[in-house]
Amino acid sequence: MKKGIEMIRQYRMIEEGDHVIAGVSGGPDSVYLLFLLTQYQKSVPFSISVVHVEHGIRGQESREDAQFVQRLCKKMELPFFLFEVDAQKEARTKKISTEEAGRILRYHAFEEVCRRSGANKIAIAHNEDDQAETILWNLARGSGLAGLCGMQPVRGKLIRPMLTTSRTEIEQWLEENEIETRQDKTNLEEIYTRNKIRHQIIPRLKEGINAQAVRHIAEAGQKIQKAEAFLQKMTDQAQEVCLERSENSARIQIEPFLNQEAIIQEYLIRRAVSEVSDGLKDFTNRHMEALLKIARGAEQAQTNLPGGVIGRKEKGLLILSQAETDCREKKNIFIEVPVPGIVQLENGMAEFTLEETKCQRIPEKSYTKWIDYDTIKSRLILRSRLPGDYLIINKEGGKKKLKDYLIDRKVPREERDSILLLADGSHILWVVGFRISEACKVKESTKHILKIQITKENKDGTQD
Repeated sequence: MKKGIEMIRQYRMIEEGDHVIAGVSGGPDSVYLLFLLTQYQKSVPFSISVVHVEHGIRGQESREDAQFVQRLCKKMELPFFLFEVDAQKEARTKKISTEEAGRILRYHAFEEVCRRSGANKIAIAHNEDDQAETILWNLARGSGLAGLCGMQPVRGKLIRPMLTTSRTEIEQWLEENEIETRQDKTNLEEIYTRNKIRHQIIPRLKEGINAQAVRHIAEAGQKIQKAEAFLQKMTDQAQEVCLERSENSARIQIEPFLNQEAIIQEYLIRRAVSEVSDGLKDFTNRHMEALLKIARGAEQAQTNLPGGVIGRKEKGLLILSQAETDCREKKNIFIEVPVPGIVQLENGMAEFTLEETKCQRIPEKSYTKWIDYDTIKSRLILRSRLPGDYLIINKEGGKKKLKDYLIDRKVPREERDSILLLADGSHILWVVGFRISEACKVKESTKHILKIQITKENKDGTQD
């Protein structure tokens, strides 16, 4: 288990006081994950809860898996949560594969337990072989460089401590320690795409090319992750001069855009598309080439993209927007804040009060917040969201894109532009109605406290 322990420490996956949800199916990988977590728990105190999702596919065998995991949790004295779902029905309803439907339902279950129990981490049992399979699968599908990175060790609250541990190492440890596990027979059925890679392609690579093929592919993914991080940093810089958000669209200024390196042009386009379509699902090289051709061409042109997005050239801009909202007017808010002072809003007002005394306890209220005024670096603005907006989400200064935060909170896309923000440049101090940034929270050392109170006016003229 040494590799898993090293991964947890290297990426600071688990810290003292965390509450970790472990997804346990009963198979070798997830059972190994559970023992890995309990082993690490001996040196770092944290809580573990177990979630098992019964997908409703394999009848009695599947129910026996759930019973096995429940008995294991009882023996290990761990909280157990069982979710019974219908993955095949979900697949038919959403017109997706059963694999994808099962994955979506599992993550819904994990998030639900986090909400119920206050857990802040979700541990998944993906191993080194899974990583290699993912990279090959993405390569075969024509993925961009991000897909060739494979799975990230840490993504938000999701942690994968076994990405450098091979399936063979897992099985050997379980056998040596006489640990019983369950076998999901669907993992052996080659009707599933990933299983074809696992049972047909990987063995041929190992036998006919290199016995260490899996490890080398996974290691290549780690190197590509570093290259990807560098390119994202370069794209951040290019975004400052090329990409802007206006109304319900992302707009690329073509002149500075064409001065960028070709790969940065592609990264900017991907970022712009994801701004208006909640990701890049079904966005292919064909769509990329169509947008690049429009940007480089002399004539005005337009193309349709996945997710109901339209790409068009207009007055020196490459504009990406949702088709149904392309012509809809939306009021963008941008108000410089006086301190102290009052700002009139369309349906209420915002009052800003500067307090010189320290607060012993900061109340938790949705529309009244207290922040450390001395942390503000530029000017305070009440506004709608813009590209590049971010929150500081932990004491270590970790950043999270505003868009990702709103997606995690399940805020519908059509409502995100109407959320009021208190901003210091691109740093969002307060997502009104939700949370404030960790960086501006009041501390014992705080000398000047800014109180912000948003008052909404109801339709009958009364105020909340």
